[in-house]
Amino acid sequence: APAGSNETSLDLDINGSQSRTMLNALSIRFFLLGGVMAMTLTTATAADGGSPAEKLVNSPRTLVIAHRGYSEIAPENTLPSFKLAKKAGADLVELDYYHSKDGKLVVMHDGTLDRTTDATSRWGGSKIKLDSKTLAELKELDAGKWFDPQFAGTKVPTLEEALDLIQDGNMTLIERKEGDAATCVKMLQARGLVNKLVVQSF
Repeated sequence: APAGSNETSLDLDINGSQSRTMLNALSIRFFLLGGVMAMTLTTATAADGGSPAEKLVNSPRTLVIAHRGYSEIAPENTLPSFKLAKKAGADLVELDYYHSKDGKLVVMHDGTLDRTTDATSRWGGSKIKLDSKTLAELKELDAGKWFDPQFAGTKVPTLEEALDLIQDGNMTLIERKEGDAATCVKMLQARGLVNKLVVQSF
């Protein structure tokens, strides 16, 4: 985008086929309430405006986004948190993902496992990087007990597991943390989810 412009563009080139999504954000307003993030977006008319994601993003009303799920009452970025966010009526359920050592898309906010799993007590050490472990190893972890004992045994979800839950009646806001974007885009294409959810990266 030109210097000084409010326009943000994202170019994706997958198998030689390029798609371009452009959003001209005139105003964005955020506020936090009870662990749920509400966002008002006033946008220019999208090129098509007809897809489910475009219709929701271009809605004139305030959108309620469940930040990492309903993270006020359940462990963030887990299936219980996403399920509760849907039940609460959030417009979008936000989550974050990284790539595991073996290239799988894994839902987690931090690049390290210490804060939201039992990795340090299970394996020892500290600042254990998510991308140093395979998906099978990550599935050994408890991602719920740190938040509340009632969530003990909660597993670290894959992005696909999260989408299966959220997209069944709701819409996902995916935040890509790092790693190649093509893996995520190919998965969304294979599942027929392009323009049925929102992806951001910054």
